[in-house]
Amino acid sequence: STEFIVFAIFFCVGLLRFSYYIGSLDAHLTWLGQKDGEYSIIFGAILPFGILSTPVIGFLIDWKGLKYGFFAVYFFKFLHSLLVLIPSLEVQVASFVCFAVFRGCFFSVCSAYLIDTFGLKMGKVFGIAATFGALTSLSQSALLSLSLSLNNFVPSNIIVLVFTFAMFAIHCWFFNCR
Repeated sequence: STEFIVFAIFFCVGLLRFSYYIGSLDAHLTWLGQKDGEYSIIFGAILPFGILSTPVIGFLIDWKGLKYGFFAVYFFKFLHSLLVLIPSLEVQVASFVCFAVFRGCFFSVCSAYLIDTFGLKMGKVFGIAATFGALTSLSQSALLSLSLSLNNFVPSNIIVLVFTFAMFAIHCWFFNCR
């Protein structure tokens, strides 16, 4: 169905962002001048606090609906993308917070959408989407190789941002057609 296809693409792009960012973070921070993994340690300390975003996004979904939940995810995706492109270690701390919030919101919105749209069939639908997402996430290695070969993380982050813009356009179309 259209609902499944749009969700699967959304999930794949989200998992690619998730996998690439975590997989390339230490190398990216080192490229920016990190010494002895100091900023990677800060990221590790901040990431678990993303769980605090889940009740907030749940409240937003209950109050305004899933459409606004998806737009909140996109807001944090785009903000995170912009922060990652700024070549400053201090700014990356803000990107850590943004990523933690994105991650909590992403999985909360995905779960709410699946339950709302597919009900009891959610398990099968999620399993199929997760398989596609995992296969898509394998491209993170190519993105990291590109960054390392160019000695520049900007092109790979822009590629992920372009995928996010494309998915946002699909979602805008989807929400207008519903």
